Amino acid sequence: TEDQYRRSLNSFSEHLKRNATSDDLTPTKVNLWVKSLQSSKSATTCGNYLAGLLVIWNHLTERQLVEPYHSKRIRRIRKDSKPVVAWTVTEIRNLLKSADLLEGLLRGTTLKASDFMRALILVSFETGLRPSDMRLIRIDQIDFKAGTIAVVQHKTRQPHVARLSQPTIEAIKRLKTTDLVFPLG
Repeated sequence: TEDQYRRSLNSFSEHLKRNATSDDLTPTKVNLWVKSLQSSKSATTCGNYLAGLLVIWNHLTERQLVEPYHSKRIRRIRKDSKPVVAWTVTEIRNLLKSADLLEGLLRGTTLKASDFMRALILVSFETGLRPSDMRLIRIDQIDFKAGTIAVVQHKTRQPHVARLSQPTIEAIKRLKTTDLVFPLG
């Protein structure tokens, strides 16, 4: 977090061509900085830099060292919503064929590599979960009779429920795990 604040402050200082001071925290100067950032950085990066600088501004405001900013006077950063790019059904089939060709066991486990990868690919495809959430799925979050999985996503803290097909349920059962479905470090 501190690094993010430093990056924001360093970027603002580079824009000013000198070390920024509390006197530089004005809507006009900050908006010019954001506008210059937008010419070379992604909307997400610009938003992160601005957020870091606004935290510093809020901190100085709390200590009564600067006047508070009015959010309506600070330039808005519009983020383009990009469509999700997913694997095609053909690509999934190719991944599953490749998984079936894997030999041996996962190191330190009794799990067949081919069974593990098949289940991982199927659950990923059917749930759309992030890899970090996949590694946290517990067996008790899967309702085998109803064919559903219910998790709270780690990053967003949002609940996520998905239907699992019978082949995916069978692939999970073949893993015979008792706690984490995909026990990887």
